[in-house]
Amino acid sequence: GGGASPGGSSDAALRFGGVTCCVNRVTRDDRIDAVLDATNATIGEKVSATGYHFLRVLEGAAHCGVLLRAGTKKWDTCGGEALLREAGGVVSDAAGRRYDYSHSPMGATNPSGTIIAHDAGFHRWLTKSIRGVLERTLRDSYPLDVFDPSIRPYSLPPAPRGGWRVLTVDVGGCLLSPVEPVTETYLRLACKHGVRGITRDGVKAAIRAGFAAPPPPEQRGVRYIGDGRGFWRPLVAAAMGGLADDDPTLDTVLDDLYAHYENPAAWCVAPGAKEAFKTLRAGGVKVAVISNWDTRLPKLLRDCGFDESLIDTVVVSAEQMSDKPDARIFEAALERLGEVGNEAYCVHVGDSSVNDVDGSARAGFGASLLWTPSLGVGNAFDFGEIADEMLASRE
Repeated sequence: GGGASPGGSSDAALRFGGVTCCVNRVTRDDRIDAVLDATNATIGEKVSATGYHFLRVLEGAAHCGVLLRAGTKKWDTCGGEALLREAGGVVSDAAGRRYDYSHSPMGATNPSGTIIAHDAGFHRWLTKSIRGVLERTLRDSYPLDVFDPSIRPYSLPPAPRGGWRVLTVDVGGCLLSPVEPVTETYLRLACKHGVRGITRDGVKAAIRAGFAAPPPPEQRGVRYIGDGRGFWRPLVAAAMGGLADDDPTLDTVLDDLYAHYENPAAWCVAPGAKEAFKTLRAGGVKVAVISNWDTRLPKLLRDCGFDESLIDTVVVSAEQMSDKPDARIFEAALERLGEVGNEAYCVHVGDSSVNDVDGSARAGFGASLLWTPSLGVGNAFDFGEIADEMLASRE
């Protein structure tokens, strides 16, 4: 995040040290004038062209673009938002709420205004400042008095009194996702080592069968022990067309698979996750990982940039001898965080409706979010938005 920040981080802007703002070309706008005064901002561009505002923010010439009335449409902001989000920025309405671009054609306009901000922290400060100016200085209820069906629903339910205290996160398919499709990795290594007759369907079937099979009784329902080779070896043998356990090719393929997935370059980090975790911890929210994984996970996370400055603790099933959805692994995380008894103040997010959503709910968590592009309460696909909602609950 903050890659588009002109001349440094949003911290400089928070100290009112030169906020540069793009606005539309109008004769007079009382809302804009009041916000500029309250934030000590200067107008960098006064052009009625939303796309140009996006470009100025993206290239680092401005911190933000502000429109505090109707005027833009979804096609004015959609493409720019895609680019800005990739650079760590945020686009919202005047109150900080996100727009739903999948809404019906009746929601083509953006009646609740448009805020373009170069990073998430600056966006939180700016929209909070705007709300304060509108409500307290101007006695103006905009945009909350506007009917706008295209405003995206929040992910989190109403927070408990005092706000959310803890965020716990799943890894595979949520915080980290493979850059190369798993089946393609298996096929590539099969070709490299001369294993013939391997198909995508065969690899997929072997993986499904491996994960569907119950762990051996002596593992007490836990899939991974130690580095997980006891689980992966028979699965990889099946995916490679039924290689015998004593076939040296199996060892070679398995070693290459382990080397591949231990390489941080093999993983795509959820956009905005690092900035969100940093911001949450700075705001007093504890962050932990809870994952069904083997003992190599803590090192992988550090190699991917998630060190102790971003995550309070990493709870791994192979170490706890407890797999999600078992409540014990969630309880272990709260014990490490010193939050036992505060389950109702905790949020968990992951990509499994059973392991993550049902598991954390049964453990008493106040919110259990499914990591999915589908919009709505209980669903999430952006750690920056989760952080915004959690921090707002603590104000």
